[in-house]
Amino acid sequence: MVEYPREFPITEIRNVVSAVRSGTVKDNLSDFAHDLWVLQGYAQYSIIGEGGPTLSIQSASEDACAVEELEKLADSEGSISAQSAIPWELILQWALKKLLEELSS
Repeated sequence: MVEYPREFPITEIRNVVSAVRSGTVKDNLSDFAHDLWVLQGYAQYSIIGEGGPTLSIQSASEDACAVEELEKLADSEGSISAQSAIPWELILQWALKKLLEELSS
């Protein structure tokens, strides 16, 4: 069994934000998908567990943008205080939807 990523995926978060903001997702779809996979695994680890960290899962407002949340994380350098307010459900839903959109277009 492959374990969930346990280190905060700051590099992958930066890569995802950069690809989305620059419009280069299609150009580097394999790398983008891998970065999303690591991000998704860490989000699931944070939400579901396997003895994972205890994080305060907060609901994001309806108009919250996952990319903006990821940018905040990238700017925070993955600090623990920033991690405690991460709307992982929003980011996980967005990551899965974004990958499916890219694969079907």
